[in-house]
Amino acid sequence: MTTLDTYARPLPRWLTDSPAMAAAALLWGAATPLYLWLALTVPETIAGEAAWLKPLKFSLATTVWALTLAWAARFVPAATRGARWFRVYSWSVFGAMALEMAWLTTASALGQKAHYNTEVLWLAVAYPVAGLVATWFAASALVWGVVILRAAPLRDAWPFVRTLGWSMVATFLLTVPTAFALSAVEPPAGGLPLFGWTFAAGDLRPAHFAATHAMQVVPLVAVATGLVGRGGWLTLGWSVVTLALVALGVGLV
Repeated sequence: MTTLDTYARPLPRWLTDSPAMAAAALLWGAATPLYLWLALTVPETIAGEAAWLKPLKFSLATTVWALTLAWAARFVPAATRGARWFRVYSWSVFGAMALEMAWLTTASALGQKAHYNTEVLWLAVAYPVAGLVATWFAASALVWGVVILRAAPLRDAWPFVRTLGWSMVATFLLTVPTAFALSAVEPPAGGLPLFGWTFAAGDLRPAHFAATHAMQVVPLVAVATGLVGRGGWLTLGWSVVTLALVALGVGLV
């Protein structure tokens, strides 16, 4: 059996290579329709949008993130996947996801905004704590990316592995700064349906969206264009797009 055969097996590997991320994808994949139902049926609004829209968006994003990591775990060396530190770390990421969703769900259930809330003491305290939890959550992309890039035999056998690894490292490096900048200033209300963001100055949400989805966009573009051997350049290109959105968000362009 070749290396590519080993690392291209279908669905069962999603469930076994990273049980923590598979569990996260299944849990919030199942929760997303419930959040959608609440967003559509509960009449209350928070800051001008459906009260349950934010948990819905985060549940969907968490599902996509966890699915990506569950799939990408097949490119993590088996010895690393089986190592105690990696298993403990993976479940800690699951815990960070759960805390983030619990915070958002509780705030929506109470009719309060979770972000930028300075009126309710516990939510004001929870907001910076949630930022630290989200950073731990986001660091999973960096951990996955580094261990994938260090898997020399796989990296050399299949350039796509290199592309995936660099896109995951870039996801972390782009996401954390944009998220911290976004957390400091409340963006303007209104914007695109579902997403809620605009391309106006003062709104870093488009940049944050581009940053967090680098690890999906870059590998998909690589496969679609046949440029899997140019993963570094594709990652750089998406990073430039993200930084351009940052410049747009802070009013530099």
